[in-house]
Amino acid sequence: MTQDNHQEDEQPTETTPLVAAKSVAVWTVVPALWTGSFMCAVDGTIVSTTMARIASSMDGSAHVSWIATSYLLTNAAFQPLYGKASDIFGRRTMLCFAQLTFTLGCLACCLATSVPQFCFARALAGVGGGGLAALSSIIVSDIVPLHSRGIFQGYANLMFGVGQMLGGPIGGLCVETIGWRYMFGLQVIPMAVAALLCVRNVPYFFDDPNRRPGFSRKNFARVDLAGSATLAALVTALMLLFSGKGSLGLLTICILLGALFVFIESRVSEQVVPMRFFRGTLRTTALIAMFGSMTIYACYFVLPLYLQLIHGMTPAQSGNFNAVGVISLSLGSLLGGALLRTDPSKAHAVIIRANIVSMLSTALLIFGSAINLIAISGFAPTIEPRVNWAVLGVLGVGYSVTGLGYGAFLVSLLVTVVAVVGSKDQAVATGMNYVFRSIGSVMGVGMTLNVYTALLTTSLTSYFADVEGGKLLLQKLLADATFVRNLDMHYRPDVLAIFDHSLKMSQGLVVLFAIIACVFGISLGLMKRHKVQS
Repeated sequence: MTQDNHQEDEQPTETTPLVAAKSVAVWTVVPALWTGSFMCAVDGTIVSTTMARIASSMDGSAHVSWIATSYLLTNAAFQPLYGKASDIFGRRTMLCFAQLTFTLGCLACCLATSVPQFCFARALAGVGGGGLAALSSIIVSDIVPLHSRGIFQGYANLMFGVGQMLGGPIGGLCVETIGWRYMFGLQVIPMAVAALLCVRNVPYFFDDPNRRPGFSRKNFARVDLAGSATLAALVTALMLLFSGKGSLGLLTICILLGALFVFIESRVSEQVVPMRFFRGTLRTTALIAMFGSMTIYACYFVLPLYLQLIHGMTPAQSGNFNAVGVISLSLGSLLGGALLRTDPSKAHAVIIRANIVSMLSTALLIFGSAINLIAISGFAPTIEPRVNWAVLGVLGVGYSVTGLGYGAFLVSLLVTVVAVVGSKDQAVATGMNYVFRSIGSVMGVGMTLNVYTALLTTSLTSYFADVEGGKLLLQKLLADATFVRNLDMHYRPDVLAIFDHSLKMSQGLVVLFAIIACVFGISLGLMKRHKVQS
């Protein structure tokens, strides 16, 4: 393997932040960043656990999927744009913009009177949410020395994990007491605090805190509008393609948009994402992030579905099981950050250690997802609903190992990216890594659930073909999978076995995602030694 073409020859030993931000105190800046990230995490799980109730209250249950999709699409589409924009207009400017759009989106959700209005509000919130996540990492990289960068990302992921765990209970409490609208209205208060902290403590430019952004025609001319619009459209099309809404026409659109993006970027002086980022180390880290995200997000959906359908657990019980993944991911991030915290005089060795951590943590993805597959294959369905502690125990171990691996390599990949590109390009490179994670999350969920649905539909159709009243039973099962628990005992064991087989094949696909992530992890570990850029 060869080194990236964009690397320079100097190899400084860095004991200072990536840019000269000595006048900026780290702990005065991070509250403004992590408050927004925390609220994004809370917001995400609040909506995921209450969107059915929200849609039904506005007589729009048929469109419930768009409540989640509208946020994810704009979140991923705008994430890679914040890096270059913050280089041009300043970190504070873009962070305030992200905070404002996220807050306006929450406020619009509170006031929405129909599902289309609510989806538009969620899309607006997604524009801001993508920036809050990306800029949090970008700004911390500006002010934290490379040898401590990993542990700070561990802290950030821990905050995000706590927000994810609190979102569900908060959402349920609001729905049952003061109403779902207050879930969004109350988010305005902490976001206003975050905005105040941003204005007070976050400079526009960390390399020169006294410098002010210039909203001149020259600076606006530096913005690659055509490339930005094409990239946003391409990311949106890719997410739709792999979210179960795919078609040959959408695939064609993705190919055409990809070709158009390459054509545009080859002809502009300041690219929104430089083409060299799609080669060498940065390409490998992006692919690890994508396939790793495919693995963990597929687990978020497949395992609770398995517990509900095959073992008769309630949505609340299986939802609580997801806390295992969130907690282990947070702990993995802290562990990864601790492993990457080196002596300042040896900061040049950080990238070597980061690549080793990435390689080992992707191996944990295989180990954890394989344990889950063994559990799904080895335990028979529970005919009468009850808590099967043996199943929970084995799945809990596999889920924890998967979460530890994912959390650790999120940190190590970010450190590798920052070390390879240096301060000049770290904002753009970080945004690129985040968007590959977002694409992976949608691809993982979409592909595994598509496999599950296709196998289930084919097998059930064949099973009920010669059963009296089978067509009606088939329609009920495809409309509401939990109806399997209401089937006559004559059919229930066979139908549960069909569900079990479909979920087993879906989990097998998850193992394949993990294997591909590990292959790229090994490739990263075997690459020639890279030089830390200043």
